[in-house]
Amino acid sequence: MENAGRVLLVERDWAARERMGRWLEDAGYETLACPGPSEPDYNCVASRAGRCPLAVGASVVVLDLRLEGAPAGDGTTAGELLTCYLSEGAGVVALQRIGTDPPRRDEQVVVLPWPPEQTALLKAVRSVVAGRNLGGDHHAARWSA
Repeated sequence: MENAGRVLLVERDWAARERMGRWLEDAGYETLACPGPSEPDYNCVASRAGRCPLAVGASVVVLDLRLEGAPAGDGTTAGELLTCYLSEGAGVVALQRIGTDPPRRDEQVVVLPWPPEQTALLKAVRSVVAGRNLGGDHHAARWSA
């Protein structure tokens, strides 16, 4: 199958990360999986180095907005990661859980509810990739459930 693009999947839940990663790979995407910031300080490389080495070359980042340190208010925030990924030039599909803040209005991303349905996730990723390939504003799409 032809490579449809590279996707960085940032998801703290192991089972969800495996499931979504399988969906993306079956659809032809080269997929890198990351649990996001983790113990002991819940800071990730992106917050320390100013860029995420896993995001280099990614067409799309699928980002769960509820990170591991979020309940305690510790570490790298989803907003910081979102800013990092957008500055790297990647399109973002943000997965919003109940109780998480939506992305700031000035940072336009594709937003899906967590957990996403397979069809909705793949449609959002395809939309972002298509926007990048056409040179369009790939951050402008909005999705609702």
